[in-house]
Amino acid sequence: MTFRNAVLVVMAAVLTLAATLTGGATTLNRTTYFTFNAPVRLHGVLLPAGVYVFEIANPDSGSNVTRVLDRKRSKVYVNGLTRVVIRPPSGRLDAAIIFGETVTSAPRRVDGWYPEGETTGREFLR
Repeated sequence: MTFRNAVLVVMAAVLTLAATLTGGATTLNRTTYFTFNAPVRLHGVLLPAGVYVFEIANPDSGSNVTRVLDRKRSKVYVNGLTRVVIRPPSGRLDAAIIFGETVTSAPRRVDGWYPEGETTGREFLR
């Protein structure tokens, strides 16, 4: 193998590794933004109306922890244990929230979420 071929092989390996790391980092945690126009209750925390980030806290470890942050990602509201749930068949893979039952006067309870394009989601454990 000539020096030039060796350099090309090393460069191809580095580019492949970089593409794998960069591409995986953006989708593994399944970051999803949800906007609530009224307060919601999540894992014992009352979230005021606003935009929140839902993501898997540590996707590289097979984590079952979902983290919920404010839009700026400066405040963590919830680090909650979750389990994987299968999305009901509807043909659509939009990002969605799973709401639980509540009385009409209480804020809606978030039980889980589905990231966009995924057939599985996360349900919060109580």
